[in-house]
Amino acid sequence: MVVDGGLSVEAALGSDATGVVAVRGHLFDDGTGLRLCEGLVSLGERFDYFGERIEVNNLDVETVPDVVFLEGTTFTDDETTR
Repeated sequence: MVVDGGLSVEAALGSDATGVVAVRGHLFDDGTGLRLCEGLVSLGERFDYFGERIEVNNLDVETVPDVVFLEGTTFTDDETTR
């Protein structure tokens, strides 16, 4: 189900939808696992996420447009729908 580019992370977590659901957020991985997060925050020379998050499995991040690899952290500056 895709609703206007996908559900927000918060809406997806609160949804009772079943099956495949499109979710939009910032991809983020600091070595602890790939997640779709509500937002990113800059902490000087590195980034972290804030808000709710959903684990992402079976995604080759190198296939994601505009993915950033910086100081051991992988993220997208803009929201992406997965």
